[in-house]
Amino acid sequence: MNDDPCVLVESLKKSFPTGDTRLEVLKGLDLTLHWGEFTVVTGSSGSGKSTLLHILGGLDRIDSGRVSCCGISIGAMTEKQLSYFRRDYIGFIFQNHYLIDDLTVRENLVLPGLMNSRDKLEVEQAADSLIERVGLSERRSHFPQQLSGGERQRVAIARAFMNNPRIILADEPTGNLDEENTTIVMEMLMEIIGEKGKTLVLVTHDQELAKAGETIYRLKEGVLHKL
Repeated sequence: MNDDPCVLVESLKKSFPTGDTRLEVLKGLDLTLHWGEFTVVTGSSGSGKSTLLHILGGLDRIDSGRVSCCGISIGAMTEKQLSYFRRDYIGFIFQNHYLIDDLTVRENLVLPGLMNSRDKLEVEQAADSLIERVGLSERRSHFPQQLSGGERQRVAIARAFMNNPRIILADEPTGNLDEENTTIVMEMLMEIIGEKGKTLVLVTHDQELAKAGETIYRLKEGVLHKL
C-alpha cells in the first residue's frame, strides 16, 4: 500500500431531524487511519459510533466536511456510485449477522461474490476456503437457524471477506454473544485481518473489547478523543 491515509475524515458534521429541530451527532470530527491498522472507536450508547461507521461505509450521508476512503472522496457520490464503492472496498460485520435464512452457509457467501460479477467457480472456491478458515466446513450446507449464535457470526465474518475488501467495518460484532463466543469470534477476526492485511475499524461500548485495538478513540460530544 502507499503512504496515503486509508481513511481521511476532516471537519465531519452529521445531524438528524428531531421534530422541528436537528440533533447534532458529529460536530466537526477529524480522523486519519492508516493501511493495515486496527482502530477501535468506543463511546456511550447514542454517542454516534454507528453513525460514523455507516458514513465511512457509504451507508449514510454527511452534512458537511470531507470523507475519503481508499483515496476516494465519497461525500458527493450518487447512490449508485456508493453501492459500487461498498461492493469493491468495504466489508461489513454487524451486531446482528443478517444472514439470509433461506440460504445455506455456502450460499450466503456465494451470493455477494456472484453479485460482483465474478466467475461462479472462483466464487465457490473462495467461499469454501473462507468457510474452512472460520472452522465451519462441516456446516456449509446448514441453514442459519441450524447454527449457534457464535457460528452465525463466524459466517458473517467470512462473508465480509468474500469480495476481498480493503476495509472491514465492524459494528458491535460480539454484542449478541456470550463471553466464550466473544473470545472465539474476536480471535478469529484478528487472525484473518492479520493474514489478509486489511484495515479494521471496530466500534463498541465494551471497554474490555476496546483494549484489543492498536489505536483507540473515544467518541464524546461529537468529536474523537485519542486514548
